[in-house]
Amino acid sequence: MWKPRFNFIRIHYAWILLCSLSAFPVLYTYGNLTAEDALLFGCSASTESGLNPVDVKDLKTYQQVYLYVVPIITNMMFLNAIVVPVRLFWFRQRLRQAGIAREVARNDEEEARPATRRESQETAVIDEQAPALAPAPSPPFSAPQRTTTITFDDKAIASGYSRSEKQVLRIPNPRESDRGAPITEIEPGLRRSYTEEADRETLGGIEYRALKLLLKFVFGYFFGLHFFGAICLLPWIHNAPSKYLDVLAESGVGATWWAFYSAQTMSNNLGFALTPDSMASFKDATWPLLVMTFLAFAGNTCYPVFLRCIIWLTSLMVPKNSQTRETIQFILDHPRRCYTLLFPSRPTWILFGIVVILNFVDVVLIIVLDLDNPAVNDLPVGPRILSSLFQAASARHTGTATLSLVDVNPAVQFSLLTMMYIAVFPIAISVRASNTYEERTIGIWAREENLNEDNGVSYVMVHVRNQLTFDLWYIFLGTFLICIAESTLIMDVAEPTFSIFAVLFEVTSAYANVGLSLGGPSGLVSMSGHYTIFSKVVICAMMIRGRHRLHCRDRGRIQPTGIRGV
Repeated sequence: MWKPRFNFIRIHYAWILLCSLSAFPVLYTYGNLTAEDALLFGCSASTESGLNPVDVKDLKTYQQVYLYVVPIITNMMFLNAIVVPVRLFWFRQRLRQAGIAREVARNDEEEARPATRRESQETAVIDEQAPALAPAPSPPFSAPQRTTTITFDDKAIASGYSRSEKQVLRIPNPRESDRGAPITEIEPGLRRSYTEEADRETLGGIEYRALKLLLKFVFGYFFGLHFFGAICLLPWIHNAPSKYLDVLAESGVGATWWAFYSAQTMSNNLGFALTPDSMASFKDATWPLLVMTFLAFAGNTCYPVFLRCIIWLTSLMVPKNSQTRETIQFILDHPRRCYTLLFPSRPTWILFGIVVILNFVDVVLIIVLDLDNPAVNDLPVGPRILSSLFQAASARHTGTATLSLVDVNPAVQFSLLTMMYIAVFPIAISVRASNTYEERTIGIWAREENLNEDNGVSYVMVHVRNQLTFDLWYIFLGTFLICIAESTLIMDVAEPTFSIFAVLFEVTSAYANVGLSLGGPSGLVSMSGHYTIFSKVVICAMMIRGRHRLHCRDRGRIQPTGIRGV
């Protein structure tokens, strides 16, 4: 009978689908949303896409809370962090099995010892009862004299292990007994020591300790990022100028709830906003834009960079010869063995450089191409640069907007579309390129034809071409299907916002899980909110498929075949 194989990618698909479908009992049952809009909200929240068919501020509080929680439990950082305790559980299971096997071996040895003693006693009794026999005479024999003798050092015999330092002899470590033999017995007080954490660390080795320590890093980073964003925005909004508070009052949103929700939507790269114009009302607010821009980077593309930086800084603060320092160094030296989204030093620096270059180019394009555009140049130079930086970050991550995207230069719109599409490329290429770091030698990845793995540029370009081949036909197919379903709107000259480019922009945003949209006639919701049921289902399919284009089988999700030292 056929049984499905459970691996990370299938479990990930199932979890995302489950969270998406949970929108029906949670959002749809209240009655203020249609079934297709509830599904679109569920898929958008579960994939961090941020395309809203209805203005988020019009939802009930419990529905907004749902849209707060779901992006957290489906976030890329959270789901990859879950792999760490899974691996720890696997380690504990293997160690428990090893402990049971050793206990059985010990019991068998104890049962064998009395039988051996009984056989020796019976043999001795028989020897005593047997009559003494005179030895038969034998011819005289003179053995040759041996002049070679062996003399043992009394101190060596007394100590059992000590030898001269100049002699070549392995000194058994404290865990070994019986002169260097493996552990075969457990002291009576330590019969169940294999279930104790200290002994797990001893038997599991440095990799087990590394996973335990990494668990604290990844979850501390994830929840700490949300907390950091909230404590930065909360004092500001409560002391903000009246024009910002008036925006929240008109939207019926509390200042505290806005701070917590905005921190969540930026940290998770969700893109939902409690204000109808996204973040356009705050485009000249320096502090929240700085904080939100940092959260957008820290929650997505720069996550591997910042995580490695934190681990490296921690290594500088612990004693050099401590076990913690050794464990941290193992994480830094073998990052992909421990965690999916932690890379070696060189790929991390390359990733950081790519992020800086892409954002710099995007900011320059937004500023230069819209120098005479009132939609952009109504701000002073400083706030305009910051607003452009925020928009550049949003184009690859959150999908929030400080600019009216319909009114910007068409070249800027095209650059934003391009940036959305390549948003996942830096991390995706880092994942694939760093797979060779450990996986290539153990055969997880098949060797591709005409691929020179020693040429870094050639190797990366091959993966770029593969990524393009993997993605483009999904985007073109989705655009084609929506053009068929929405042909009436696209051909209506009275609706200039609906065009083939706008459809392509929406599909790319959904597939890239970004959430930017050129909007519809109302301008308060995403363009997909005005689509027919069929087109909304296509958008949902694009979101779910695009959510999984980064995930692949790699060392971060595969258990080792054995534990050394057990």
